[in-house]
Amino acid sequence: MSCLWLKMKTPYRFTSADIAEIARTMRKVKRNDSPAEERRAIAYAIALMERQVGAAIGINDKAGMQWSASGDATQEDCVDDSTNTTSFLMVLQSNGLLRYHTVQGTIRRGQYALWHADWEAGQVLPHYTAIIKETKTGQCWAVDAWIGDTGTNPSITKLGDWYLKDAS
Repeated sequence: MSCLWLKMKTPYRFTSADIAEIARTMRKVKRNDSPAEERRAIAYAIALMERQVGAAIGINDKAGMQWSASGDATQEDCVDDSTNTTSFLMVLQSNGLLRYHTVQGTIRRGQYALWHADWEAGQVLPHYTAIIKETKTGQCWAVDAWIGDTGTNPSITKLGDWYLKDAS
């Protein structure tokens, strides 16, 4: 885990049994051999990986930013989630589980604010997500796990739609 506020990192290594379970999950949920179904399988794989890692290192994150949980090592912000999701995607890629997509890193939308008490109504707050790119079309997709509790499927949305979601 990497945390902007606490600057904590906890190493985790996926075992061969973990990877086999992830691969089985991806095969099981795919309805056909297509980029869209690979994205569907990626969502299930990320959820499984979050549960595997969360159980091992004690993460039980709730959806979105939990201001009352600031400093709670079991909670993550969107920077944590996007970093972890990118790492999970790299594990999928390095184990040959991605056929139609490549991992692109993370991206931020919105503006920075010095402190939440200074935020004005209607201000666009910063938010980060992981990105994958469909190899044939070049279409980029946001893989956003921050919007759900630990172990739930992330949203996978066309990057342009994700990026413009909060624009005024």
